Amino acid sequence: TLDEPDYNSLADATATNGTSPNPPWSTLILRKLLQNNTFKNDFINRFADLMNTNFLPARMIAKQNEMAAVIAPEMPDQYFRWKAPLNNGDWQYHLNEHVNFFNQRPAFQRTHIRSKFSISSNINATLNTSNYDHGYVKISTIEIKDGTPGITGNPYPWTGIYFSGIPLKLKAIAKPGYVFSNWTGASTSTDDEITITPTGNFSITAV
Repeated sequence: TLDEPDYNSLADATATNGTSPNPPWSTLILRKLLQNNTFKNDFINRFADLMNTNFLPARMIAKQNEMAAVIAPEMPDQYFRWKAPLNNGDWQYHLNEHVNFFNQRPAFQRTHIRSKFSISSNINATLNTSNYDHGYVKISTIEIKDGTPGITGNPYPWTGIYFSGIPLKLKAIAKPGYVFSNWTGASTSTDDEITITPTGNFSITAV
């Protein structure tokens, strides 16, 4: 719920003795899938991908503001007829509560992931490219380029929050007319697709 930023939905979704709405039979498939190490790592990284893009607090707040602007002209009739919310001040209070939730939730969510999978810490993955006009980087399932949720314009250098000890797939994608040369920083590989298993913050650049 919005007033409980520490609510651990992951624990409920993987409980072996849960009650409604998460009885054991309903969590069985996810629990079994998470026993597969490849699936587990992909699950953790996809979770991080979404937290670094779709569910960035700034993006969530902007979405709320966009929706609120659409319904704002109708709110006076809402107050008059239904008294829920009571008035504009009451409505703004609840909107601000959502903002507080959006800002607090990511840290709690990452704590839940670390706790569930015995991960020691978050890590910062900083990605760069020698020239954004020449190409960009894909990390896990997200392309770090304009148009990806939460990314506008030239995003480099870009930093996302991932997890220590969880392998990360990186891919350098050249734009038409260019070719990938090599990585610098955390890797000097000449392969356009590499995997890094970070134990701490790292920086890497695609040339």
